Amino acid sequence: DYRVEIIGWPKGENFYNNNCLHNKPIIPNSVLVASNWTRERGDLRICDYINDLSGLDRTFMIHPRIELSHSSQRGMPADYISAQFKKMDPSLVKVVRCPKGVLEHMRDRAVLMGVVSSSSFEWLLFNRPIIFLKKSEYLNFGPVLDYGGDIKKQILGLLNGPDGFFCLRELARSKLMSHFDGQYATRFNDMVGDLERHFIPARVFFVPSTSGRRFATLER
Repeated sequence: DYRVEIIGWPKGENFYNNNCLHNKPIIPNSVLVASNWTRERGDLRICDYINDLSGLDRTFMIHPRIELSHSSQRGMPADYISAQFKKMDPSLVKVVRCPKGVLEHMRDRAVLMGVVSSSSFEWLLFNRPIIFLKKSEYLNFGPVLDYGGDIKKQILGLLNGPDGFFCLRELARSKLMSHFDGQYATRFNDMVGDLERHFIPARVFFVPSTSGRRFATLER
């Protein structure tokens, strides 16, 4: 048996409540590219094309684990990662690391090129267009990039054309923010208490007293 408990997203909730979503102007024609360290979820093919996206303000976010991904069978080969990163011209593409998370890097970006990652859901907080670098059955609130097509045209279509994914994005966003009520700590404590009562067996100890009586104590 298992169950899913929705606790909340404290970092996102605080970011939202502190009005951090709209207190920084969006840079026109700006693109933020996300990455992931696993083979099945990440896609670094965009590094082959990113230098050619002239007229777009480009930022590439390095996933905290990507440079250590070779230590896992799920990870990309280290030589491939290094080769792809070297293709990005630092005079054209700003490369950033995210030791404190991705939200700060997202604030002034107009569109995200997302991967199968939590960063794609964090982007929902801003309710701005996203185009996915890799197809996933779980991510339906944006188109999937066609690497064989005109990549710049696809991005500009999201920025300047009709927003065909607004409703799907809004639905996913409403679920993401459904527990923005300041009660995440209470829900966590309640869940832990419930798990303790149902899944941790109780042990009864009999403690002798000076009067010869025995007192039972319950310990979990």
